[in-house]
Amino acid sequence: MKMTKLEDLHRWTVTDFDELFLEAAQTERNLPSATRKQKMSSWPDYVQSWNAYGWTEAGPVRVAPSAAEIDRLDLAMDLGLRMPTEDRQIVWAVAHSAVGNGRGPKWTKLSKMLGCSRHTVKADYAAALIRLTWIIDPKRARVVSEGTRPTNRSGQFLPPRPRKYD
Repeated sequence: MKMTKLEDLHRWTVTDFDELFLEAAQTERNLPSATRKQKMSSWPDYVQSWNAYGWTEAGPVRVAPSAAEIDRLDLAMDLGLRMPTEDRQIVWAVAHSAVGNGRGPKWTKLSKMLGCSRHTVKADYAAALIRLTWIIDPKRARVVSEGTRPTNRSGQFLPPRPRKYD
């Protein structure tokens, strides 16, 4: 994602928003848990013999997100609140399914969860991001839609309605 200034938000493309939400889901996963784990003792666990050092199983190291990543997470949450509920649900579901997966979102798993085909989920995800760009910059919706989408009686553009998932 090249653009980081909020003033340039109207210039962001669908790909920029896609990267923003995927990074936000990864940042959210890297944050510490909201509940505090109870400590049972004040002494750390230690190995009983000197020969055993280095042979214990160390847990995974958690990398704390940087301040810039947390700012982008906050931006993604604010943008998510501007979206319709159905769009918000599918965007965050796709973003969280892609975390920790080197191959991208798990479209088949999402399609089973939402009760439709994986192609429909992909199309709805792309449409949700396109509608977000239209919400951010309404001029873009009018330019793109001339002659291609229905309008109401006053000639204003009507974006397609998001699909409801039950």
